[in-house]
Amino acid sequence: CTHSAGATSFDVDLTPYLGAGNNVLAVVLTEYTPHAVLDYMSWYAHTSLLGIWREVCLFGVPKLHLGLVDLQVDWTVDRRQGEISLGVDVVNSERESKAYSLQLSISDNGRLLHRTTLGGEVEASSTDRRQAMFSVPDVEPWSAEIPRLYDFDMALELPDGQVARYHRRVGFRHVEVKGRHAEARDVIITK
Repeated sequence: CTHSAGATSFDVDLTPYLGAGNNVLAVVLTEYTPHAVLDYMSWYAHTSLLGIWREVCLFGVPKLHLGLVDLQVDWTVDRRQGEISLGVDVVNSERESKAYSLQLSISDNGRLLHRTTLGGEVEASSTDRRQAMFSVPDVEPWSAEIPRLYDFDMALELPDGQVARYHRRVGFRHVEVKGRHAEARDVIITK
């Protein structure tokens, strides 16, 4: 498993390389890679910065778990409500298909504003990409002056009672590009 170059985050699934008993994880750093030559397009890449400069985390997940989450939040000015667009992977590394339920909710300091449930089944050794869009009434837009945040929660529930949870604080704001201007609420940002 390799990460060729750059100061970007990445992740690696080590499952195929693990066995019963003790396992050893070795990290090898190489200063000059084929990709490093391309990095020379910027000045700082000529300086030797070999090392691990970001947090490293090793964790395990259940055989049925949440994968990549794509959460987009918007504010509809005309209807004065929040809009949420969600894409999430439900990953099954079991050798049989599994039924599941996704509970999605938005709340404000414990007060439930919206709840949606998505049911599904993911085939053996595969990923099910789920998409959802919904409106959230009774929310205020986020602004620098009044930074209103809400709790978005997602729970992957299995028939046997197992639950995997995902939480994120979100703010509703609409930003639009018109010509050479970006508009956010009543503010115009000029290039």
